[in-house]
Amino acid sequence: MSTAIGIDLGTTRCTVGIFEHGRASALLQGKGVMVLPAAVAIDGEGAVVVGDRARRMALLRPDASQLYVHRLLGRRFEAVTPGVWQPQTLVRAEHGDASVKLGDHSLLPQALVAAQVAEVRAVAEEQLGEPVTHAVVTVPVHFGDAQRRALLHACRLGGLEVRRLVHPTTAAALLYQAERTGVDDEVIVVVDAGAGGVSCAVVEIKEREVAVLAQRGLALGGEDIDGRIAEWLLSERGEEGGDPELVRSRIRDAAEKAKIALSERKDVEVHLPFLSADEAGPKHLAAKLTQARLEKLAGDVVQRIAGLVARVFEESGVAQDRVGEVMLLGGTSRIPALHEKIEAIFKKIPSSKLDAVDTVARGAAILAGLLASRHPEVRVHEALVQPLVVRLSGGEVQTLLTARAAVPAETAVVLNTPGDGRASAEARLYQGDRGAEEDDLLASFVVTGRPEVEVKLRVDDNQVLELSVRELLRGKEARLHVRERGGIPEEQLTAMVEAAREREAAGRLEREAHERRTRLEGMVQRCERILAEQDKLAPEVRATVEGGLRDARAVLAGGDPELVRTAIDGLAALLQPLGGEWAAIAAPPPPRARLQPVVAAPPARVRAEAANALEELGEVVEEDDE
Repeated sequence: MSTAIGIDLGTTRCTVGIFEHGRASALLQGKGVMVLPAAVAIDGEGAVVVGDRARRMALLRPDASQLYVHRLLGRRFEAVTPGVWQPQTLVRAEHGDASVKLGDHSLLPQALVAAQVAEVRAVAEEQLGEPVTHAVVTVPVHFGDAQRRALLHACRLGGLEVRRLVHPTTAAALLYQAERTGVDDEVIVVVDAGAGGVSCAVVEIKEREVAVLAQRGLALGGEDIDGRIAEWLLSERGEEGGDPELVRSRIRDAAEKAKIALSERKDVEVHLPFLSADEAGPKHLAAKLTQARLEKLAGDVVQRIAGLVARVFEESGVAQDRVGEVMLLGGTSRIPALHEKIEAIFKKIPSSKLDAVDTVARGAAILAGLLASRHPEVRVHEALVQPLVVRLSGGEVQTLLTARAAVPAETAVVLNTPGDGRASAEARLYQGDRGAEEDDLLASFVVTGRPEVEVKLRVDDNQVLELSVRELLRGKEARLHVRERGGIPEEQLTAMVEAAREREAAGRLEREAHERRTRLEGMVQRCERILAEQDKLAPEVRATVEGGLRDARAVLAGGDPELVRTAIDGLAALLQPLGGEWAAIAAPPPPRARLQPVVAAPPARVRAEAANALEELGEVVEEDDE
């Protein structure tokens, strides 16, 4: 694959960015940017469907649909409380994570997100005319270790290897850096407030460097505001009746649309006809939602988001006069009350010039291009979102890595064992600012070996934790027993990936067989049309063609895919020597062409100037492999 791919796997929608010839653009479909609604559902035949069809099904079969499955990735069953505006039933998976019951099927969130990834891959491959196997994928800042691992697992199940997980704020900063006209150093603040969470980062932008100074995330967003509006609409309705799940689904959908409308208007009329019915007749819902009412309903959500932004700014240590731009992204960022609070924090009017549906995807594609380059023009420096803390036996607590530490990062802790083959006391590893609380537990582990054993912890570029151990005395590997990490066990994941590959291969073979059958049927029909229209056709030609058609019809009646392939070759061999229209029928179909417009390479003068600039900095300039 020569094109670098970035995928924005958002809570409500998925978009794709591509990076080629030094430029980032959005993947197109039809006449606009490809946008796949992040909805999943189970149809009547038990198949998983995604996108627009799944979103429509959510209004008709809410019990078999899920709109915000990303929020369940990597979550323990005990830690999740199903909301009344997500008509879902959760069950406990065998490894302790929450699993979703859609209709009669219980599915892991990873499997549902994998279906979205597979659909995104299929669209990208169709548009680009080449396989898509690797990509940079976005991850919310507030995702912890378990959620990040679950997202990586979902991508593997969807047939995608993740080059890097990137925060949406970092991706937006990369796009800002690429498209700005100046080259001076500056500091920007990026706030991405979406449906499933909020990410905020203070980023330093230099000519050839993007450095995250501080960042935090919050698992609170537009969906929570939709729930507040929906509860208010339900109270305005006043009466019961109708299918409760269908009523709630329609009200939730209306709540989301009303919230979006209030981004540009002072009030909006909500009208839901035929919401239910009884002996007296149909029941409708009519209510007027104003900006003042919205601010009252969502006041605590807005306040928490503003508090997060203020905290990140304070932790960055950046003076207020150094902030050049405050960038807002995401639907929730368009709420006027939030605009006002952020403006009050920075004494600066926030900008929405990066608030486009494809911003984060294009930024992720830029990072994909940088990772694929042997000589990247821009260096990206990420910071650890949450600190790592270990609690040893006896209650001793040690901070192993602080927040804002550069990643990847490594640290170690020494555990004492009895030295006679018995295990050490249990150590518990936590992630977050709240100290050693159960909600923040990453893993618990024990070791066996010599009296002193070093446990090494490494946080990789994706901010996923890796553990290894060795004996200090002899330098030998010790035995590590990790407990309570959750997630899909590696053996089960490998089996699931293999099964997914087999299904994909079977589906590809089925599509190819259908295409071959369609081609043979078309060849037969075109030949029959020519025979019927040309009365003066030479007898020997007519006999040759009719003989070939008899064989082809017999194969089509049998339906054997391999015989269809042979019949196509045989009929083409008969028609090719006849020339003219017959040879045109025998010609193979053209190869699948790229549908995505090709991004033009920069002029040679611009490339030469860039090479000269790198040489002045003392760097060797070589052409990157495609």
